[in-house]
Amino acid sequence: MDMISDTGVINTYQASGNTSGANSLIAMISSSIAVQLVSTYGYNKQKSKLVILREFAFVVTFLKPGVDAYRVATGHEDKDSTVNPLTEMVSGKCVELALESIPGGLLQAYVFINSPEKTMFLLISILISTLTTGYASAMISYDMDVSVTTRKEVPLFYGYIKDSSTERGITFVLLILLASLHNLSRTIGTALLLSVSKELTFGIILAEQVFYHIYKVVRRDYVVWIVGLEGGLKWVSAFLCHSIFKILVDYTGERVIPGREKRFHHILTTFLRTGMVHLRGPKVCGGALFSFQTIVSQCYPFVSLYFYRRSTAIVNKTDPDMLNMAFTFLAIMWLACAVAFLVVTKSEFYHTFTSTITGWQFTIDSFRKSDNPETKMLTIFKNHSSFTESIKDEVIAYMRDNWAEWVRTEPTWFTPKFISSVDDEFIPNAHLRQLNAGGSRQRRRSSVDLQSVRELFGGEEKLKIKF
Repeated sequence: MDMISDTGVINTYQASGNTSGANSLIAMISSSIAVQLVSTYGYNKQKSKLVILREFAFVVTFLKPGVDAYRVATGHEDKDSTVNPLTEMVSGKCVELALESIPGGLLQAYVFINSPEKTMFLLISILISTLTTGYASAMISYDMDVSVTTRKEVPLFYGYIKDSSTERGITFVLLILLASLHNLSRTIGTALLLSVSKELTFGIILAEQVFYHIYKVVRRDYVVWIVGLEGGLKWVSAFLCHSIFKILVDYTGERVIPGREKRFHHILTTFLRTGMVHLRGPKVCGGALFSFQTIVSQCYPFVSLYFYRRSTAIVNKTDPDMLNMAFTFLAIMWLACAVAFLVVTKSEFYHTFTSTITGWQFTIDSFRKSDNPETKMLTIFKNHSSFTESIKDEVIAYMRDNWAEWVRTEPTWFTPKFISSVDDEFIPNAHLRQLNAGGSRQRRRSSVDLQSVRELFGGEEKLKIKF
């Protein structure tokens, strides 16, 4: 529906002579497709060319979200894929949101506000884009939280959605509404500010981005969790990821009013929830920063309206009083949904919305507080090595005490794939010699710490074949 409406909008813009608007919307859609094609190739590069072409076809025909959702729902497993279906679906949704849905909705809102003819079709297209954004962000938050795997791997963060089908259904609908209402307010607010001054708007957006990045750097929380990224690639990836996270928080984020006194805790948590609550995670934005950004986003439309009302240079100005009523209505609806969301979710996870813990601190806490060997090991070896560098000796000691038992009992998670991801220094010497000698669990590589592009592509011989 979103792509059909966008196609109609492009035709409308071209027919009315707004070629720049049409070309901008085409560029947004094209950039989203291009990035998804690149990521799709990366996920499926070990497969045959025919399979890769089939996956490309899903992307260019806009069927990829449906295919990904089907694979997640049916528990599809593919040993030749570099990521699991849930990760692939989430990454695809994030790309769609950051490169097409959010900027496309902003463009359409800007054109609608400044157009002398405000047709119903253009308004419906804006609402469809808004609901698409809400649906995508809700699906990410919902699927990540209810996943058995993520709840097992990160029990301190996932599990706020209750287990009955009725409560889950209500929660999912509320996630869509919260994200959609938040996105609509922020989008229209930005469009109003663009009408007043493009320079001021882009200056504010840039300032917000700079503040976000500086905040993460100062707290030693800039490096992302992705395993194997080193050198310049580590910093480039961190910059790109955080820039996208900032956009997603602003336009699908959540709102919170932080407080310290316990007696206010229950009242304050009613302001905590909106669409992509997954982004509150300590390894993404973190609860406190997320809360601050959401407050800014909620105030944004009213501040924009103040400048819009005072401007005398705007042609075809929309009635400011009508806009004020619309923003007030959206805020009231959002608050009502937030209260309902609070009722149907688990109170023991409220603290994740106000936490100031960093990604590396959370990873260390997850290791120390869990009694499950699988959770401990996945916490260590599915996150960037810098996250747990300070407790390396503690991890080595734990693995030395338990490795022989894992070899004897062979738990389901203790697979050749897991063993190959473990750096040599973590494996007891006797077992390491056995592995390297070609035992039953042959090592596929000697180190998880990738130091060069050659290693990143799998070794010198593989690199020669690739190039």
